[in-house]
Amino acid sequence: DKQMNPIMASIIEILIDAEEHTANTREIADRCDLSIYSARNWLIRLEEAGFVCRKVAPRGYLWHFTGFNGAKNKKLRWSPDKPTD
Repeated sequence: DKQMNPIMASIIEILIDAEEHTANTREIADRCDLSIYSARNWLIRLEEAGFVCRKVAPRGYLWHFTGFNGAKNKKLRWSPDKPTD
């Protein structure tokens, strides 16, 4: 199995901890110390892998963690520092 990229894992942890498992692109970028464009690119990769989905918001997108069961890439492992439950 392939280990998940640390940035992707950080984004997932942020969404897990967020209210309703949802955050906007700017919040994620700020917490990961990324540009908004870089954060969006990582979020799109997570969306393509089935970990997150996005919803159009008044300014940009809201990103929602959909869980690990929906992941399309079953070979990609995530090792959280803490349990998700």
